[in-house]
Amino acid sequence: NVVGAQSDGLMHAKYIIIDDDITISGSANMTLSSYIYDNNFMIRICSEEVAQIFRNEFSEMFDEKIFGEDSPFNKSAASVKLDDGTVVYVRFSPDDHVDDMIEKLIDASEESVYLLAYSFSSNDIAEKLIKADKDGLDVGVICEDTKAYTDGGGECGPIAEAGVPTKV
Repeated sequence: NVVGAQSDGLMHAKYIIIDDDITISGSANMTLSSYIYDNNFMIRICSEEVAQIFRNEFSEMFDEKIFGEDSPFNKSAASVKLDDGTVVYVRFSPDDHVDDMIEKLIDASEESVYLLAYSFSSNDIAEKLIKADKDGLDVGVICEDTKAYTDGGGECGPIAEAGVPTKV
């Protein structure tokens, strides 16, 4: 059974849930060229709790056919502590207000913030990065060279001009 996304915008999530305790997610599309030629990442998280959060999101789309802005706010735990003590946050856009969470995490940072983005256009996040840099934190930004200055409202130029270490 195949369910196609019925929403505005792109269905851009990419993840695999295996045996309800392994979750693999990241920027790579499930294509050979994405794995071999493009600069992508995939992360494996071994946690039944994280797998359940992803499974619930999958069920919203596959079983209930709810996509995008129609999707309810993720009522999952605020954070999940893995066995090794690592704390992870699982959020889905647009319904889980990912931008607000990122802004709060930048505000709470004490030492460093590093951002790598294909495309980056959030004025609020850019302002937080500039402030963090001015406050003496170690800040670095990498943007995709073909998208850094071509997307509407791209923020790589303004943050570089503000003195934040930026590479394309």
